[in-house]
Amino acid sequence: MGGEDVYVCHHESDNKFAKFLADNLRQNGLGVWRPNTDAPSSKGKALVDAKVCLVILSEASLQDKSCEDAISLAYISDKPVFPVAIKAFPDLEKNLTFSMRLILAKLNWVFFIPSEDSSEYPTNSLPVLISSMKREIEAVSQRDKPQAGDIEGNLEGGGSSQRAFYKRWNSVKDDVEQIDFWEENFGSAKEVTWIKFREAFLDVYEEQINDQITSSNTQWIINILYGDVLELKKTVTKKMYDDFCGDASWGPDRFFLRLMDYAKGTIAMRGVFNMKSTVRLDAVQNLGQFRTAPVITSLLSLLDDKDANMRAVAAIALGKTEVRSKRVVTKLISKLTDEDRLVREATCLSLGHLKAKSSVPKLVERWRSDVISDVRKSAEIALEQVGSEESQNALRMTYLLSKEMTKLEAEDVS
Repeated sequence: MGGEDVYVCHHESDNKFAKFLADNLRQNGLGVWRPNTDAPSSKGKALVDAKVCLVILSEASLQDKSCEDAISLAYISDKPVFPVAIKAFPDLEKNLTFSMRLILAKLNWVFFIPSEDSSEYPTNSLPVLISSMKREIEAVSQRDKPQAGDIEGNLEGGGSSQRAFYKRWNSVKDDVEQIDFWEENFGSAKEVTWIKFREAFLDVYEEQINDQITSSNTQWIINILYGDVLELKKTVTKKMYDDFCGDASWGPDRFFLRLMDYAKGTIAMRGVFNMKSTVRLDAVQNLGQFRTAPVITSLLSLLDDKDANMRAVAAIALGKTEVRSKRVVTKLISKLTDEDRLVREATCLSLGHLKAKSSVPKLVERWRSDVISDVRKSAEIALEQVGSEESQNALRMTYLLSKEMTKLEAEDVS
């Protein structure tokens, strides 16, 4: 990524404080991008390209849809988010939407509240904020990129930056002993009923969920768990549980942390790709470089969007992710017969970029029979990119047939 270090998200009414912060960050060697003041770049692209997002929380920003969209985009693009408040928490809490409350839960907020007899912003929190941001920027810069290939399993573990960031900034104290949820409740059992699993889950975590995101949304978390994670299975196996939890880097309480991470990603994606989102198109155009589970899932969903342009951009973005899982390739193959020629063209190119061998028969069909020449050309390019024996044989055979047909046409004319 070639963007600035820090993207500053704020409402225009907080410009004075935003400038104060940006000036201090720059004086400490950090690159900063602020909407409407810096660089001829779209907000969405600037945020995706930045290494961390600093969001200024005020009554105005918490009621601003564009700020909420930016925070959601930061989360799903695996960006550490630093909440900086210029009002006391009780004054801000009543303006937190469910999405904002969920995404910002368990993060340490930094407060810059002027005293009653001063209009100047306090500077005592600056050293901690700046050192923390520098640490995260360095971590983002140094993180290893995932290897190309079928990385579907790795995706289920969540974004690498978010995982490390939320572990460092999670307000749960390290000295609180935590035991694996399954072992604590089900011992060595290899499977339990969903009813039993649900009862144990609520017994252990309901109070914690209520504290984080309010009791009215506890059922939403349960629905995510049952519908998305457990796929409506009436029996929960230890293998399903372990597959969802991922590796041990989440720590002893890995199940709950993974579930909340998944829930945050889900609500963030819904916000970003909502028809009224202010960053919807920017997100689809730029998120191909990110390969977290919520991003892949949402891009797959967008392949069925009513807007053909969105379907085409989603197909291109999926190709850029280089995720070659069966789920991704199968869904893309289904779009080779889309009614829109641009979608078919984009899908051909993405399958070629992914070197998806299983798509060769359908690519051959597009190459030989599509009514649009640009789609036929894209299918030909894709077959060449796949480079498998089957695709090369199909190319040779079609070239040979075309050559013989040309000869016949010439003979008929003569």
